Amino acid sequence: MRYDIIGDVHGCFAEMIALLKKLSYTIDSEGIQGHPSGRMCVFVGDLTDRGPHSLACARFVANSVLHRNTALYVPGNHCDKLYRYLLGRPVQVTHGLETTVAEMAELSSPEQKRFATLFKSLYENAPLSLHLDDEKLVVAHAGWKPSLEKASPKKRRTFILYGDISGETLPNGRPVRRDWAQTYEGKATVVYGHTPVSNPVRKNGTINIDTGAVFGGQLTAYSYPEDHCTSVASSLPYVADRF
Repeated sequence: MRYDIIGDVHGCFAEMIALLKKLSYTIDSEGIQGHPSGRMCVFVGDLTDRGPHSLACARFVANSVLHRNTALYVPGNHCDKLYRYLLGRPVQVTHGLETTVAEMAELSSPEQKRFATLFKSLYENAPLSLHLDDEKLVVAHAGWKPSLEKASPKKRRTFILYGDISGETLPNGRPVRRDWAQTYEGKATVVYGHTPVSNPVRKNGTINIDTGAVFGGQLTAYSYPEDHCTSVASSLPYVADRF
C-alpha cells in the first residue's frame, strides 16, 4: 500500500480539499471516495480547533475513515481534548477548543448530538499510532520511538499526543518539549506533526509535516514510499511567532 499522510488540519477545510485534489484523490462533500492508484490517505490528528471550519474537517475525515474505509486516522492532543469535552468531562475551553465549541453552538440540538456521536466514534476506534508496511512506517501525532513499546500506557499516550514534554513551561505558557527526533535510532520512518515548522523537518529517519496551515503556513502531505512532500498554501494570516 502507498500512503499520503496529511499534517495537522486544524479546521482548514479549504486547504485540506485543495491538497487532496492536488494529490489526485476523488472526493465529494461527504468524504474521500478513493484514489485512481489505490493510495490511502492518513490523517495525523488535530483535525479541529483554531481554524474556521473544524466541524466540516472532522465530519469529512470521520466519514472517510468510518463509513468508506478510504482513509486512516490517529488522534492528536486537540482531538483528545475535544473528545473529553464531548463526554462532559471538565476541560478548559481554550487554546483553540473555543472555536470548535462556538461552531457547535450554531447547530441545532439534534445536529450537535449527531456530530458528537460521529466524532466520538472516530476517536474511540482510532489507534494511538499506526504501524504500517510491516513496521517500516509509523504515523503518530507528536512522535514515536521504540522505547515506548516498553513504557507504561500513560507515558506512551502522553508522548504520542504531546511529544517529549519536560513538565516545564516557556514564558508564553507553551510546554517545553525535548527534541526526541534528534536522538531517534529506530528503523521505521516516523511521520508526525504537532509542532509547527515552516517547512517539513527531517531528522534521523523522522519527518515533521505540521507546516502550520492554521497559522498561515502550508498544509503538507508526505507520500510514502516515494519519500516526497506536497503542500498547499494557507489562506489564513501568517503568524510568525508560532513557527
